[in-house]
Amino acid sequence: MADDKKTDVSSSGLGGIFGGLGKLLEIAQELQQQSGQNGGKNGETTFTTPGGLSGVFGVNIRSVNGEARVEPFGNVVNSERGPAVDAVREPLTDVLEEDVQFTVIVELPGVDANSIRVEITAQTLNVSANGAGGRQYVKRLELNRVVNGDAIRRSYQNGILELTLPFA
Repeated sequence: MADDKKTDVSSSGLGGIFGGLGKLLEIAQELQQQSGQNGGKNGETTFTTPGGLSGVFGVNIRSVNGEARVEPFGNVVNSERGPAVDAVREPLTDVLEEDVQFTVIVELPGVDANSIRVEITAQTLNVSANGAGGRQYVKRLELNRVVNGDAIRRSYQNGILELTLPFA
């Protein structure tokens, strides 16, 4: 994501809120590294910058095989100058590893099915889409197994994209 698509929010007059979001990013990263707590909660904060960009930041905390995972989502990113709003959102995504395949569930609200692009290269999945109101979504996932890109199954209904990725 290019820096020219980001809007600096540190001088917007809402410094305390954005400073808190920056701290929340740090805490989420620490929790993700510690991975010692159970969970299953998510939270989301939305706001609009003076430049007109809508900011969305959230974390999803869940327990997977007894290990806590904290996954941030949205379009508020940590930049060199503090929290910034990126024009591209990272959608909330679940990856389920099963016996013979991955099932990937991606939340893409307000997206037309025809605008969704899915690309697979060996162990990398890229999903991108354009949604209502000029929203852009991009998600890149590194998978721990090689998948058969020719056998992908996909369905999209009510803003939820479900991908089935059989192992190679």
